[in-house]
Amino acid sequence: MWCSCSGRAKRPDEYLRFFSNENPVNKQIQVGDLYYDISFLPAEYMAASYAMDGSNLDRQKYQEKLGIIQHVLYYSISMYSKGENPMKYRLYSQDELQGRISYYNNIAQQDIKLIVNQHDTLHPVDYIFENNLGVSNENKIIVVFNKPEVFEELTLVFNDKALDNYHLKSTVTSSKIKQLPTLKY
Repeated sequence: MWCSCSGRAKRPDEYLRFFSNENPVNKQIQVGDLYYDISFLPAEYMAASYAMDGSNLDRQKYQEKLGIIQHVLYYSISMYSKGENPMKYRLYSQDELQGRISYYNNIAQQDIKLIVNQHDTLHPVDYIFENNLGVSNENKIIVVFNKPEVFEELTLVFNDKALDNYHLKSTVTSSKIKQLPTLKY
């Protein structure tokens, strides 16, 4: 389990809001009118998100979930545009739309990897595509990797073949992760 050395412990609601709004291990990449936000999400954040009961943290649920997921790394890849759903970005046909949906549901995980310390490559052990079905202009991918025992640097690489955006990269260092706030409960 990672602990913050910064002494910046936050209450559960503040902690969740911090990673939603101020996440310092988030990288935004703009390609034309399309944006990708790639965020490292600590296991503590994922467990707290799961264990929130209204504005209160269910401590037992949190500890149980954290015990299950503390050996993996989570990333979120949000795709959005200012004007339209990214599924319809530069869309030419309904068949192309169906191809994009199929790609993100079934194939995109093969185009995502995590490079550890610039040489070891990890592939996702779990992957979820959240298609918003046109309700908003954002879609999200949650990708999970086995956590390496030791690392100094993690680089997530996504080759988005559906939208022809290749070599999207976000790097986070262990020192940056150690500076993240902790959860106070």
